[in-house]
Amino acid sequence: RAADLGVNIHPVSENANKETAEVLQGLYRRIERDSNASQARLWAFNRAVKAGRGFYRVSTRFDEESDPKYFDQEIRIERILHQENVYFDPSSQLADYSDADYCFLANYLSLDQFKVLYPNSKVTKETQDKVFSEERFWESAEQESPDWVRANADGTRSFLVCEYWYKTHKTKEVKSRGRVALLDEVTVAACHVCGVETLREDAWGGHYLPIITVIGEELIPFDGQRRFDGMIRSAKDGQKAYNFAASSFIESIALEPKAPFVAAEGQIKGYEDMWQQANTRNFPVLTYVPKSIDGTPLPPPQRVQVDQARTSLAAMGLDVFDSFIQSATAIYDPSLGRENPRDKSGKAILALQQQSDAGTSNYLSELADVSMNYEAKVILDLIPIIYDRPGRVTTILKGEEDKVEKVMLNAPFVEGQDGNPQPAGMMDRFMRKPVEEYNLLDARYGVSDEVGKSFQTRLQEGEQTLAQMMPSLPPEA
Repeated sequence: RAADLGVNIHPVSENANKETAEVLQGLYRRIERDSNASQARLWAFNRAVKAGRGFYRVSTRFDEESDPKYFDQEIRIERILHQENVYFDPSSQLADYSDADYCFLANYLSLDQFKVLYPNSKVTKETQDKVFSEERFWESAEQESPDWVRANADGTRSFLVCEYWYKTHKTKEVKSRGRVALLDEVTVAACHVCGVETLREDAWGGHYLPIITVIGEELIPFDGQRRFDGMIRSAKDGQKAYNFAASSFIESIALEPKAPFVAAEGQIKGYEDMWQQANTRNFPVLTYVPKSIDGTPLPPPQRVQVDQARTSLAAMGLDVFDSFIQSATAIYDPSLGRENPRDKSGKAILALQQQSDAGTSNYLSELADVSMNYEAKVILDLIPIIYDRPGRVTTILKGEEDKVEKVMLNAPFVEGQDGNPQPAGMMDRFMRKPVEEYNLLDARYGVSDEVGKSFQTRLQEGEQTLAQMMPSLPPEA
């Protein structure tokens, strides 16, 4: 959360230019802001760190800011709530799954939700009678496709719906200078299916599957399967031992005031009920029968002395097993806000915190280098398709301060009197007004990732630097 992740866009093809790349950069940042993209990424990143792999998605929807008559679309970055319901092509080899040919995104819906999303489906039409038809539908579905029906804890039932994203490959032969090259033309489409019917088929303008994978740590494939690991698995044994030591410690403390009494035979005769309740009730007086052996009086009943060694061993185990967990996760005391008396200097504490950052930096590296790089490819591939209307006016963000600016896409424009862009005419050219044009349709642009520190982190580091400099400055400064 202390990192500032970003994508830099730069020209690649000959007809690409730096100015259009900056507009693409601003449009990308606007998509991130409007989508609250950081939350979608962190949701998937959190699961990747814990379980080894997480997912989020790129989608499109109607742009409410545009003129309704054009029905313009906009790109969104969204989280996937149920991370465990994403299934990729197992034959994929690349870390970002960009070579996967298909992907399933499953979700359980109630019948009411199903009817809203798929009003023209066969299921919706057959269940118009809310009393009889719905019950008959559930009975039929449980018999014909039981794997697609789930009983919920509250007594209701849910129906499984899958988004099936798939690629279609078409080989194209290209001849140039006496040579022949085979190009793979990829198209992507999606269909929504349930256990009864195909609900809907959607075309997708891009050439990539819009499901973004976030990887924690990828292991060597085993039994033909790709395997992923997070921080939890390696820390499980240490946590189990820690839990056992904590349970033993608490048990020892809990039993100390309830240690059993040792009494000679006959010392509690007639007062058995009172002594049996001595650990649960506060009696002001515990009465016993005095006894003696050969005239020597026996001491009154006494509690068994608690073995302090057991409690001490459990307390020692807590410290040892806590260090096991820290070694497995590479998260040490300074990163958890714990102060060690031996670490007096700020530099020592900072060095230990940086040690934890370095030990877990692979997770952030995977998010930036793999996931966000693929995300940028998906979005840059979509932008010429979604933002293709000549003369479309949209908002972009420019500069480090995210200054809002309006530009016109795919057509020459000038700045109007109200500050908004307007189409450039012959009169504008005659008057030599500055004409701008950002064509997103023809040129190709590439991406590079940027990992920096958030504004809050930079502010804190600046305050610390100034605090360290102040004592060494002369008074007149």
